[in-house]
Amino acid sequence: MKFPKLQYLFRLDDICPTMNWDNFFKLQIIFEKYNIKPILGVIPNNQDTQLNIDLPREDFWQIIRDLHQKGWIIAQHGYQHKYVTNKSGIIRLNKYSEFTGLSYNEQFKKIKNGMTILEEKIGERPVWWMAPAHNFDKNTCKVLKKLNFKYITDGIALFPFKKYELYWIPQQIWRPQKKSFGTWTICIHPNSVDNNFIRQLDFFIANNIEFLNRVDLTPKKSVLNLLFTFYWYGKEYFYKFLKNI
Repeated sequence: MKFPKLQYLFRLDDICPTMNWDNFFKLQIIFEKYNIKPILGVIPNNQDTQLNIDLPREDFWQIIRDLHQKGWIIAQHGYQHKYVTNKSGIIRLNKYSEFTGLSYNEQFKKIKNGMTILEEKIGERPVWWMAPAHNFDKNTCKVLKKLNFKYITDGIALFPFKKYELYWIPQQIWRPQKKSFGTWTICIHPNSVDNNFIRQLDFFIANNIEFLNRVDLTPKKSVLNLLFTFYWYGKEYFYKFLKNI
């Protein structure tokens, strides 16, 4: 298969029974309007009180099952979404994590418990992984491989790549942005979007639909991945330096 010159994916983080349901349903309407199948980061056993936006819906798992049957991708978003270390890990975006720095056995237990919940609730083992705060380490990857996960929706690159025997689908932006080439995953948090963002999302999808419906996840070896990684992190740290002046 020829690798697409440009493609966009969407991932929705912090999917749990107490999320902002009004925002979630508005996003769902847009994605179904254009027949887009986003990646849903479902927290198996949410214990993060900061995600208690609405009262829990008793039909939460039925909603997730229905979306999964429609082709939406279910990714395991950690286990309890509780940050227990102040370490960043491989991606180095934040300095807090549910997994980074924990032993292999500790991580295995947490990820396996979460996987079991999703399998029981959805009827299928997850093969996609989405770490809370984008933070995980090599032990996490070893556990994911052992438990037969296949994809990680994360990583700073221009194209999908393979590392630690897992397929990484890069995630680099947090709102719709027009690009020229590459694979771009747009990370959306339903709890924090507003109506203006939702209108912008609708407009963006309508004008870029040809880059959304045919997604190729095949890893691509390219020096552009390495160059883009240096550029992205360099720009990120430069902006942080300017803010601290």
